[in-house]
Amino acid sequence: MSLSVHRYRKVSTKIWSDRTFKRLSDSGKLLFLYLLTHPSQTRLGIFRTTKQGLAAELGWTWRRFNGEFNKLLRAKIVLFDDAGPCVYLPRFIRHNTPESPNVIKSWPAAFDDIPECELKDISMVSMRIEAESLPEAFSKAFQEAFLKTIPNQEQEQEQEQEKKNIKKKSAVVDDLPVKPVSLSAFEHWVAEWTDRYDEPPTIGPKHFGEIEKLEAHLGRPALKARIDRCLQSQDPFWTSKRHPVGLFVAQVDRFAPTPAEKPTGARQRDPANYGRKVLRADA
Repeated sequence: MSLSVHRYRKVSTKIWSDRTFKRLSDSGKLLFLYLLTHPSQTRLGIFRTTKQGLAAELGWTWRRFNGEFNKLLRAKIVLFDDAGPCVYLPRFIRHNTPESPNVIKSWPAAFDDIPECELKDISMVSMRIEAESLPEAFSKAFQEAFLKTIPNQEQEQEQEQEKKNIKKKSAVVDDLPVKPVSLSAFEHWVAEWTDRYDEPPTIGPKHFGEIEKLEAHLGRPALKARIDRCLQSQDPFWTSKRHPVGLFVAQVDRFAPTPAEKPTGARQRDPANYGRKVLRADA
């Protein structure tokens, strides 16, 4: 194979002083570096693979591999999605910054090969944040490469309104009771998502547990406020994905309140950077 077609991945020397990395065992360090430089690793930090396949490639027993892999998952330096199945390194893009706008324009080719799953959506968020943190030419390249495939926001809103009108005409709707203020954060998500899309969300025990943990950590009122900001977002990416709960859990901090928030009752506006700017203040 010619050297010109070899692919390279950056490994910062700072990795050896990183607190999380230093806490890993020798096997854990080797496994992380293997995932970082895996032959199938894309320039996006996400690639399709199975845990059994990785164990076989390394020649490790399942017990050894599974033990070390779970430690990487708990440290949150590696994410895995069985639905892909695929592996994602959330810090990858940060340490493999695109050298030019043309590099970003090449991202869709790798992105399209990733199977549909929540990790794919999360990687899209990371890519957009990274592109928008660079000079304007990089952000523009990202929009040209990706956002042209996102449905037109106005068309989507018209379709949602048409669905609601049809349902109103075809059924007699009784006065709905006021939602109790004692709803848990999980119940609040389900209720608000249902209000937005006029149908219940597809959500399972895994997401219930994740929301419960966030509620215990942030408190019920604070988490409900972030849920509201997320579900009220008219950002084309979020609306095209129909506000998936898994993506919200992964990006919950982006819907936290900021000093720049407008007071309650101020005119609403759409967030520009996936929740970096808040849609409205807490009621």
